[in-house]
Amino acid sequence: MGSVLQKKKRRSGRAKVKTNRPKKLLNPLGNDIIAKNWYADINTHTPVAPLNRPNLYAQIPLPREKCTSCTNHPPSSRNKKETLTQNYRRLGLTARLKSATGGTEKTLAQLEQAKATSAQRDPFAISTTEEAVFEEARVERDADGKIIKIHYASANKRPNPLNDPLNALEEDSDDEEENEEEWGGIDDESRPEVIRLLEKEAALPEIKKPRHISQQEREWLERLIAKHGDDYDAMVRDRKLNPMQQTKGDIARRVKRFTGKA
Repeated sequence: MGSVLQKKKRRSGRAKVKTNRPKKLLNPLGNDIIAKNWYADINTHTPVAPLNRPNLYAQIPLPREKCTSCTNHPPSSRNKKETLTQNYRRLGLTARLKSATGGTEKTLAQLEQAKATSAQRDPFAISTTEEAVFEEARVERDADGKIIKIHYASANKRPNPLNDPLNALEEDSDDEEENEEEWGGIDDESRPEVIRLLEKEAALPEIKKPRHISQQEREWLERLIAKHGDDYDAMVRDRKLNPMQQTKGDIARRVKRFTGKA
């Protein structure tokens, strides 16, 4: 009887294995473009203006207002039966960058495409030569009719002293790289409007904001300049005015930014 109690005691002290859940909650309304298109009509998938709601992660639940108009109420327009991944897929986006590890349902179009690709090919089928590359060449033969040498029509051929059969493939790849144009992105009109707006927002140049100098840092730099002037080495060695041991380069950058010489 004692051994059973001891086993139960040891079991109760073991740490339970829990899945590592993300600590930060995903807020789909963090982006303005996604927030405008998040609430959409189920039938027409047209964007609906969201209501002014409190914080999604507020600790105190507030009483909901009674719906007076079903057409302008986002919860009735939003399909609650769809998951977060399905709502993102409706906008042409994805909720996570990693591949799915399971639990995804395939659509009818995906099943038909999988059946078409998994169809067994006929092993006796003769492949067509529609995509074959034709090239003219001059052939030298001996007295018995055997081919001795082949002279290709193109003059800019890479030398092949070892008679490497893959030399021609390397030349073709080099020619394709030279003739390639710079890729300007995918311009497909069938893409959702949300993706177009997000790409347009991402292409905007980032405006560099000036660094704000706090009042405490301003007073600290004024004391350093009043005591040492432009001697940054003395500023670094000053234990009273430089208790955090800022480096010479850091102090010089702060002083130049403060005086407007940066």
